[in-house]
Amino acid sequence: MKKINLVLATLCAAATPLMAQEAEVVQLPEPDKSGGKPVMETLNNRKTLRAYSEKDISLETLSSLLWAGFGVNREDGRRTAPTARNSQDMTIYLLTPKGAFMYDAKANTLVTRSTEDARDAAVPQAWGKKAPLILYFVQTVNGEPNRQADLFGGMHAGSIYQNISLFNASVGLGDCVAATFNNEAARKALNLPDNQRILVAQIVGYPQE
Repeated sequence: MKKINLVLATLCAAATPLMAQEAEVVQLPEPDKSGGKPVMETLNNRKTLRAYSEKDISLETLSSLLWAGFGVNREDGRRTAPTARNSQDMTIYLLTPKGAFMYDAKANTLVTRSTEDARDAAVPQAWGKKAPLILYFVQTVNGEPNRQADLFGGMHAGSIYQNISLFNASVGLGDCVAATFNNEAARKALNLPDNQRILVAQIVGYPQE
């Protein structure tokens, strides 16, 4: 896949929307690893949101959100969320108005999977269709799914979406974790291989004013 480095002058214009980018590979800005509110204040602010604005999420904020969820935070490649035996069997996928993407944590990029807006088909909740970002937590399974894979997948997905929920509460975003979604439509939009399965979705956006 041909890489197109999106540095659009410098990628430094404050709040560069993901929706303005069109490329096969989108280079994300460096995540902000020093900002945010204190942990206890963030926990107090965390709640489920079911009324979303259509306001874009900037590329800078998205980079920090994805890093908080499952980014690389050590030189040995380990991540911000734990996985059993350091299996790192999870991948974050995204649906946006401009298409579907895969988060490559090691390269800090978004890899384009589709240029179609599949949110309407993939999200059954009417209140979630306006949200600018739908995340899917996808497990790679080697061999047939089994009880251990099910257990590990649930643990790993929960750790990642909780990281993201706390990040959201710290920066003024909201979210709703959803176990109900159109699996077939989401898989098609994300172009998933047979050995990957969607475990849960997370709808993200700014509160409706």
